[in-house]
Amino acid sequence: MIISPPFLPDGDVSQSQSSDDFVESFMQLTGDGKFPVSDYFQWHGGVHLVAPEGNNKTKVPVRAIADGKVLYVRQPTPELDNKAGTVPHPQNHQGQEDWCDNGCVVIQHDTEIGEELAVTFYSIYMHLKSIEKTVTQGSDIHRKAKIGQAGQIYGVDGQIHFEIIADEENTKKFLGDLAFNAPSYYTNQYGCEKAFRAQDGRTDACFGSMYFYIPQGVSIYEQSIVEEDKVVHVVNKKTKKIINKTIKINKAVYLPKKQDNGTDITVGQNIYVEMAFDKGKCKFISYDADGKPLAGDPVITKGDSSYTDTVHEYNLYKASLALYPYKPTAGFEILRFGRVIGDEDLAEPATVTHFREIQTPKGKYWVDLNKSYIKKYSDADFPYWKGWGVVNDDTDGDGRCDSKIIGSIVSAKEQYDKRAMSKYGAYGKVIANDKKADYLLKENALASDVVQKKLKRIFYKFPTEWSMDKFDERYVWVKKDHFANDDQKFANFKAHVQSLAFWDEAGIPIDKNHWHFPPIEFIKHFRKCSWLSKYEIRQIIPKQVIRQSGKKYYWESNRHNDFLNDIYVNLNKTLRKYCIITPLRIASFLGNSIQETTWFSSLAEGNGENTRYAPYYGRGLLQLTWEDNYKIYATFIGASKNYDDLLSPLKDPAELKAADSGGVYWALKNANQYVDEKSHTLERVAQPCVSYVRKGVDKSAGTHIYYRSEAFWGAACIVNRGDVGTPIYNPKSINGFPDRCCAYSFGLAILTEMKFSDAQGKLLEFPEDRKQRGIKEER
Repeated sequence: MIISPPFLPDGDVSQSQSSDDFVESFMQLTGDGKFPVSDYFQWHGGVHLVAPEGNNKTKVPVRAIADGKVLYVRQPTPELDNKAGTVPHPQNHQGQEDWCDNGCVVIQHDTEIGEELAVTFYSIYMHLKSIEKTVTQGSDIHRKAKIGQAGQIYGVDGQIHFEIIADEENTKKFLGDLAFNAPSYYTNQYGCEKAFRAQDGRTDACFGSMYFYIPQGVSIYEQSIVEEDKVVHVVNKKTKKIINKTIKINKAVYLPKKQDNGTDITVGQNIYVEMAFDKGKCKFISYDADGKPLAGDPVITKGDSSYTDTVHEYNLYKASLALYPYKPTAGFEILRFGRVIGDEDLAEPATVTHFREIQTPKGKYWVDLNKSYIKKYSDADFPYWKGWGVVNDDTDGDGRCDSKIIGSIVSAKEQYDKRAMSKYGAYGKVIANDKKADYLLKENALASDVVQKKLKRIFYKFPTEWSMDKFDERYVWVKKDHFANDDQKFANFKAHVQSLAFWDEAGIPIDKNHWHFPPIEFIKHFRKCSWLSKYEIRQIIPKQVIRQSGKKYYWESNRHNDFLNDIYVNLNKTLRKYCIITPLRIASFLGNSIQETTWFSSLAEGNGENTRYAPYYGRGLLQLTWEDNYKIYATFIGASKNYDDLLSPLKDPAELKAADSGGVYWALKNANQYVDEKSHTLERVAQPCVSYVRKGVDKSAGTHIYYRSEAFWGAACIVNRGDVGTPIYNPKSINGFPDRCCAYSFGLAILTEMKFSDAQGKLLEFPEDRKQRGIKEER
């Protein structure tokens, strides 16, 4: 799933900024129009956002948050001159000069978030003052494409109402059974805890941080370091053969911490532990049962330890070999996910340990996280201790928030002013027409940071505000409580709502009573989900490439990607397993694997028979030639005595090993670190090319452009030759660098918000002289 905010910068995007900070900086709230409850406790399905300033002090345009199909377009009504004496237009709220633009676009998004987890959701962009001519009903629209310009909300320009919605079936797919069916934490804490602690999280979707529920009776350990001999395999630089070598290593030993009477000391209270990988580090944060961080600093491991068992992101491959030599591939998953989520097995799994240092209520100690009673999850499970929840307890459909769950949050003693509460009935129902009390309600409840923090990560089911169906019946409480049964005021209110309503004509294929997703948190959360649909991957395959042969460069049409249908699920599993999960890492990996497999068409080098490393000429998605490389991979997957059996499966794109072997090679060479630490600043290269055709050469091809970076140069060298070639960009150091760059730049365009410069330095949305593939384009 690829997703971004509805506003993006005009300029380039800093790759050093965190994804969450980026989203928040371009989804700035207006101060009103809160989600999911607005003033007077009326349900509000989205948020009001301020369009940031762009170049030349103009507001940046509204953009599509993901690939999709435009379901509905309503062109905005031009603002009228509402001088004294003229008839108020309905779009002026309550007859005042507070104009609301009514331009509206609705987009349907079809994507995937995991294995066999195809999902559909809808994004709504309301209060547009203009809409791009290219945005038409029924047309496809790419992520980042311009939709229009933000308009006025109650007289304030440069704002939109933005919301994300889905039906019941797809909401359950997004959340998973565990989070969707668990009781509300705010009204049934025990039931919620019991539901989560009864089972591990799902594996069809798994992304972001990993989490562990650690019961209070779990033993804590202390670590000591001992020295021992170890036989390792090394490659002789002259003969290129693998030889055995005995070395001294420091090994960790763990002993239970004991009380004076000899019994084990335990954690002492139920806690949750978060494990997060980021730019080489592995960070553990501990929380109590209510989700509050425990006292003490988080535990962070990185590549500065003196012993080989250290586990951090850049050392997962080596650590899995050291700690789980009998089945490193399964051990890698234990270190990466806290459990085996794939098809790997472990001999005598009950004896397998996974010791990590964590912050406990008694200080920093080691815990064996592989115990069966320690439950494992990921961000894909929407853990309640991180604030996620589900609310579906308001069934009268009158547009007012009568949720007891919301009421319990808002009316909590520590965040609510009882003086304001005295004006209202239970759970926020307005029972008096008192503007001062209304103001107090907003200030003391909805505007409270404590309340907003608790509301912002909840998925809510309630009827849309954009339908006129049974309007008088649904909003009788407004007439009574806010207009004191004044028919004219209520008529003005109804006319205003009708001037903005669109649901009854939009044809959105879900019920009016549907699920509303927390817009900002949803986008932040699913930018962590690196699972790509087949069509998202296909868009990274360039339509044309620059190929180098000798001293000539060829401009070649690219249509070979036939086995993507077979490989894309296992490709996603590989990316997920080997931490190839950031846009820059994925673009760098695919930039190489697309070229290495001749645009996803072959898993072998030529016909193989004439290669000097036959029969070991199959590659998977990245380099896997020569007998020694097969031995390395066979050892990793626990098939060291029969690695010849790998020859046939590696040539079949439907086999997991075809993708997995590429991930192992990437991890073996620690390519993630180079991609993270080197610069992705793009250099534009203009290259004279001839066209490649079957019967001759067309010399009218002209000059074409590709983009390269220091980081991708290193990644390509690592894949193609095993180390970083020097000097940088030396064409003799690497095979096919320009065509690799073509796929890399497509990856950046599809996966990131980066821009591409032309000869004059103008920033482009897509690589110069290239055409983006259609959303559902097959070839």
